[in-house]
Amino acid sequence: MLPTFDVVVIGGGPAGIAAAVRAAECGVKVAIVDDNSFLGGQIWRKASSLDAHATEAATWFNRVQRAKVATFCGQRVFYQPEPGVLICEGDDHVLELRYRNLVLAT
Repeated sequence: MLPTFDVVVIGGGPAGIAAAVRAAECGVKVAIVDDNSFLGGQIWRKASSLDAHATEAATWFNRVQRAKVATFCGQRVFYQPEPGVLICEGDDHVLELRYRNLVLAT
């Protein structure tokens, strides 16, 4: 049986990360899906230790890990065969995600 998430967030930029973390910190099972190889979006994708955003980005990345948010990076959602089900594709596989609530943060 495939896992069902209480919340699936599509988009791994700052808004998606914040939504996923807050939901997970409220005690629900959360996944975040992003088509890039790493979370961060346009703002935090290349945050370096010299970047003004690096500290803030690191704080949020740590919160994602502590909150046990399931992350699916390098995945593109391409189909919703029925309510509560998303089909994603990566470079070498297809993934099915089941959810109760969906947040779009693209």
